[in-house]
Amino acid sequence: FAIRFTLEHPSVLRSYVLPTLTSYDGQPAAISSLVHVLAHVLMHSPENLQSELLIDAFAAISPWMSTHHHNLRSFVQVVLHYLLEKFPPTSDAWSKKNVHSSM
Repeated sequence: FAIRFTLEHPSVLRSYVLPTLTSYDGQPAAISSLVHVLAHVLMHSPENLQSELLIDAFAAISPWMSTHHHNLRSFVQVVLHYLLEKFPPTSDAWSKKNVHSSM
């Protein structure tokens, strides 16, 4: 439900998901759910939204790779691996040029 809702209303990413991920005081189960939603939306959204969110998403997710919660840390590492496979650093998705905000 959350993924479908967020795909239909991507403004939720900027208003709730990204701020929650960068507050660093959330519960591991909630953080892993938000990471999952964010990654899924990134992988299945239009290119302009991908370009708009990719850098901010990586900045929000990356610090969770060093959490002391093993399950969350492992999950985040796997998610980032898949995101980097889909959006390699040489990808145009990393460029914010010519991006029109879809939110």
